Order: sequence, then C-alpha cells, then structure tokens
Amino acid sequence: MTKSVNNLSEIPRDQFERVWGFVKELNDQEKHFNQLQSGYRTLASTWLLAAFAGVGFVLTSNNWQVGIDRDLVAILISIAGAIGIYLVWFLDVPVCHELLVSSNIEGKQLEKDFSWIPQTRLNYSKLSGKFHVRDYIAIFYCAGIFVLCFLAILIYFQSELHTSWFWLPLVLGMLLIGNIVYFTIISSIRKDKLVNDKEAGKDT
Repeated sequence: MTKSVNNLSEIPRDQFERVWGFVKELNDQEKHFNQLQSGYRTLASTWLLAAFAGVGFVLTSNNWQVGIDRDLVAILISIAGAIGIYLVWFLDVPVCHELLVSSNIEGKQLEKDFSWIPQTRLNYSKLSGKFHVRDYIAIFYCAGIFVLCFLAILIYFQSELHTSWFWLPLVLGMLLIGNIVYFTIISSIRKDKLVNDKEAGKDT
C-alpha cells in the first residue's frame, strides 16, 4: 500500500506517469464496454417496441389475407421478441458486463494502492449500498421478457386457440422458457453479489 500523499508534487514523476497510464487505459476500457452495453440496451428497447408494433399491426389489420391465424402470428411475434431480448441480454451481461467488471476490479485495486488517484470506483461501491448495477440491468431485461410472455398468454386465452388441446403445450413451453430466463438472470445477480461480498471482505 502506497503511503497517502497530500501533494501530487511529492510523487516521483516516473511513478506518476506509469500509474496514470494504467488509470487512463482502464478508464478507456470501461468507457468502451459501457458504450457497448448502452447499445445493447437500446437494441433491447427497440426490439420490445418493434414486437408491440408487430402485434398491434397483426391484430388490428382489416385486410388480413395471410393463410395463418392472426392470433397465432401475434403470439409468435411476442415469443420471438422475448427470445430476442434474452439473446441481447446474453451479449450484454455475461460478456460485456463481465469484461467491464474485470476492468473495474483492477481500477479499484489501483485506487487502494495509490491514494492520490481519484477514488471514483471505491466511492461508488460505498454509495451503491445493497443494490448493484446488475440488479437494475436484470429488472430491465426481465420486465421486457415477461411483458411479452404475458402478452402472448393474454392473446392465447382471448382467442379460439385455447379451445384446442393441441395448443396447450405452446403455453406451457412459454411458461417454462419464462422461468428458465428468470432463474438464469437471478442466478447471475447472486453471482455478482457474491463477488462483491468477497471484495468487501478483503477490504475489511
């Protein structure tokens, strides 16, 4: 642990340039992954709105001439939208967010070792409290997925499809997919909290 300094002029120039180079590199990495994640969440929001627009168009079209029941098409659009958002989540959290967290952990270690570095990451860890970024990300993705699943179920029971036992597996399969998605995302939250708890234990 480097001794705390009150004046940057006390720091040897070679040490300052070397450490500050690491800080700038980590900042650039975090900025890059933040921009990627922002793009993925924009894509997920667009996907959700596109699914709503598609369902609305199919259900309100006055000249429906497709040889497939419009309710079935609306259900399939909802399911495709939910699966699409889930796939975007895979790119966002398990890939980009993990890389972002890796850079953030290294940044925290630098801030602990060199007290003259701006303590941005450590301050955020103290201010975030019980909730972490991944909690809010999970809520964002879960909300979109479950709204589309609920919409598909609602259309199913409002249509004539539910009178046939043939379509029952469709609803059960959709509920199963919803549960798998939910518990996958929740397990990722718990994993993230476990990592943060371990880090907190090292700090004490």
